[in-house]
Amino acid sequence: MDRGVEIKRDSYLRKLISRAGDGQVKVLTGLRRSGKSYLLFRLFRDFLVSSGVKDDHIIALALDDLRNRKYWNPIDLDDYVRSRIMEDGEMTYVFIDEIQFVRPVPNSYVDDAKVGFENAVLGWLGIPGVDVYVTGSNSRMLSSDIATEFRGRLDNIEVRPLSFRELKEAYPENQRLLDEYFIFGGMPFLARLKESSERRRYLRDLVQQIYLRDILERNSIRGDKGALDALLRVIASSVGSLTSLRRLSNMFLSLEGKTILPGTVERYIDYFADSFLLEPAVRLDVKENRHIAGLRKFYFMDLGLRNALLDFSEIEQAHALENIVYNELRSRGLDVRVGSLSADFRDSSGEIERKTLEIDFVATDGNGKAYIQCAYDLAGEGKREQEIRGLLRIKDGFRRLVVSRDIVVPRYDRNGILYVGLEDFLLGDYLGLPGD
Repeated sequence: MDRGVEIKRDSYLRKLISRAGDGQVKVLTGLRRSGKSYLLFRLFRDFLVSSGVKDDHIIALALDDLRNRKYWNPIDLDDYVRSRIMEDGEMTYVFIDEIQFVRPVPNSYVDDAKVGFENAVLGWLGIPGVDVYVTGSNSRMLSSDIATEFRGRLDNIEVRPLSFRELKEAYPENQRLLDEYFIFGGMPFLARLKESSERRRYLRDLVQQIYLRDILERNSIRGDKGALDALLRVIASSVGSLTSLRRLSNMFLSLEGKTILPGTVERYIDYFADSFLLEPAVRLDVKENRHIAGLRKFYFMDLGLRNALLDFSEIEQAHALENIVYNELRSRGLDVRVGSLSADFRDSSGEIERKTLEIDFVATDGNGKAYIQCAYDLAGEGKREQEIRGLLRIKDGFRRLVVSRDIVVPRYDRNGILYVGLEDFLLGDYLGLPGD
């Protein structure tokens, strides 16, 4: 890849531009190194400057830079920002990167009370002519307590790793791009690395030196720290499979020879989700339109990180495709669940047998829905019929489609099911949703 190519993140940039000066704090959340800082400090800043905003009207502070550790104290951070705010009638823009580094401190005026970053941010919002943007790599920033503190003045923008469409726009001539996406995913810095060995090393280091270390430090995990890494590898090996806390606990015992209780599994999964490393997809009873407790699927925010955990040795194509499709649906802002429905079948002896059919994804946007089945290949009529059994039982009129690695030309079958190749799906609009 050409190291000089700038990858545009136009969909995110448009969101920032449309919300500029709206009186809310814009919170960019997402996986560390997914491009939040670049989006805010480079792309959005360049837009502001090109629109006539003066440099001294942009206050930009990166808290993951050790030289700025003084501002991990919310009082010092507040003093610094207030000292830089211009009072000339023009808008001052405040950019604070990785705000989760700010630690609460005792309130010297109120017993048993603390001052946190949210207090500082709320104070800035109260200053006329100040527009505030912060980034963070911990979903707890948006917990109900903090959202309550902001009293409805918080606007979250989740920034995900590069989509295949963003990569294709930057590298339209690369004929191997989709194959590379299956292996290395879409972490932005990879665009600067030409050699496969460099990319593998970078992704391994991200997992071990950034994400797992952050989780250990943030949650004060002591004792057998290797259990955290091992559990994440167990989950990585079961991507795309329905599983439960008990099943993951048993898999851990089988693969690692150690016991980890389901309660600990649940707590560690919460840590992974808080850091945006992975996301759980809950099951939905399609006919009853209700959640089904128990079994879930887990998908990694970036497939390259999942592959790095397994040392790039278990890139099972069918599950990789499913993870890619899940990430694409989420990057389009859709709510995604795993579909399930019960249906009656007549066996060879004429007896009625009730079976549970799974649909890989039910994607909704508030106005409509789409049902998606993933199939790495559809060789043979029996294989195709097996993949669409669940889709055939859905009669609500919403789009039903099969995404496969081996389809060249999108087409409908006689049942109204759309078949589309993975690359076309990632680059096109096939979901039939109003915003698609």
